[in-house]
Amino acid sequence: MQKNLQHSYTQTKTPVHLSDKIISQLFVRMGSMYGHLWTSRWPNQNTLTAAKSEWGNALSCFSTDEMSTAFRLCLKRFPKAPSLPEFYLLCGEQKPSCAAHRMLELSKQPQCSRETAEKNIKKIRSMIAGAINHE
Repeated sequence: MQKNLQHSYTQTKTPVHLSDKIISQLFVRMGSMYGHLWTSRWPNQNTLTAAKSEWGNALSCFSTDEMSTAFRLCLKRFPKAPSLPEFYLLCGEQKPSCAAHRMLELSKQPQCSRETAEKNIKKIRSMIAGAINHE
């Protein structure tokens, strides 16, 4: 049965809207790997349903291949069950495929000086003014 779960969410390479079935299968696999460390996070059906919804929304920008690779990386990197942000970052390591992940990466870039920023803003304003004047 474990083999079927793996194949069910590794068949596509393009980002997809995650179905409840894919997230449920991910949760089953995480439970198989981490046991009580995983399952004890959601003490009742309401919290489990809410968690699955949150994970599904957050991971919907990743392909099933990216999620499958992230799952395999969990074994190497997390002796305890990963949180949603940790799993999200693992998914994004293969090939960032959504704007949120790219924004996270951009936020890690060193910032330019205020002088450079003002200089660039001045250039942009000049370009916009030129474009408006040519209309």
